[in-house]
Amino acid sequence: MSEQTQTIDLQIDHPEVDDLQQGFRAESLKVHVLSLIHRWPYEQLRTEASGKAVLELGCNKGFGTIIYADQAGSVKAVDTSPEAIDKARKYNSRQNIDYICLDSWTLPFEDNSFDLTVLFQVIEHIALDKLDIFLREIKRVTRAQGQVIFTTPNRSIRLLPLQKPWNRFHTREYSASDLQRLLDRYFAEVSVEGLFGVDALNEIERKRVRQKPVRVYIEKPFKKYVREPLLRLLGGNTRAAAKTANPGGRAKPKTEGDASAAADGSGPVDYPFTTADLQLRADSLREALDLRATALRVE
Repeated sequence: MSEQTQTIDLQIDHPEVDDLQQGFRAESLKVHVLSLIHRWPYEQLRTEASGKAVLELGCNKGFGTIIYADQAGSVKAVDTSPEAIDKARKYNSRQNIDYICLDSWTLPFEDNSFDLTVLFQVIEHIALDKLDIFLREIKRVTRAQGQVIFTTPNRSIRLLPLQKPWNRFHTREYSASDLQRLLDRYFAEVSVEGLFGVDALNEIERKRVRQKPVRVYIEKPFKKYVREPLLRLLGGNTRAAAKTANPGGRAKPKTEGDASAAADGSGPVDYPFTTADLQLRADSLREALDLRATALRVE
């Protein structure tokens, strides 16, 4: 392992992720679909990680880690948040899982330590000026004939041309071609595939992330560069502007299918989809709900 370390001066910003936990109940159909997209790669890992030494980067509180850990030989599960690691150790411990809080861009492992390295919904959070060291470190600690698996949101269905990520935790979002070009610089053989569901499921997720050009190119820039500076100049504030835009501050009414309980109050809704309704495909990647890239050879 390199003697030089590069200290992480800021945490990799990411939200706490609870939608993988046992007994999770989505508050709406669209949240349920998103949770399936998040859960699917962990379920696939049960087979892919069988008997292997696994490194999981970005484990959060370990709700995904425990889905596959019983099948793995050993797991090093890493996150940058001390709070998340503390909760992982408390609630999601297993004999073969070692939860580790990362405080350096240099990974605390020897060369060629892992058969399989996984990063699920992580690479879009990495600061662009740290991507090089991060990917080189992943290559260093993964065995030459091992594999590295990435999943990440598909920019092509989420963002319009030149639009920056609307998710405040993301530094960059990738199209299939973006991801292929990036990873080809570091790994010997890379395959990029897309995650698709049945038609009804696909439409729910695409509708959730679909962007309106008028809002992106006109309304938001006007608010940021014209209305808000003018309000500050006149002694107003953005809170007043928000009240003007939404009198009374009332939330939008929920649409059909968004309720977390049945209309008669009898209990939680049984949503119509499961992870069995999702699969990987290598075609039509611009329309994929999510992207999965696998470095088939690391050497």
